Amino acid sequence: QGNGVRINAVLPNSPAARLGLAPGDVVRQVGSVRVGDSRDFAQAFARYRLAGKVTLLIQRGGKGYYVSLAV
Repeated sequence: QGNGVRINAVLPNSPAARLGLAPGDVVRQVGSVRVGDSRDFAQAFARYRLAGKVTLLIQRGGKGYYVSLAV
């Protein structure tokens, strides 16, 4: 399995920006699904977005934290 999906850009004033996500952060998990690459991320995100909210496990440096993203 891969190492997650690195965030390359965050649009100003987007929901991700308001949550404090930044380029260089790594998405490790979407909902209860660990993501190894962009394909895993897309499949998991599509599954969870129907609920209107997606919980992401973000890694920044050596620390991980969870954020809930309204979609």
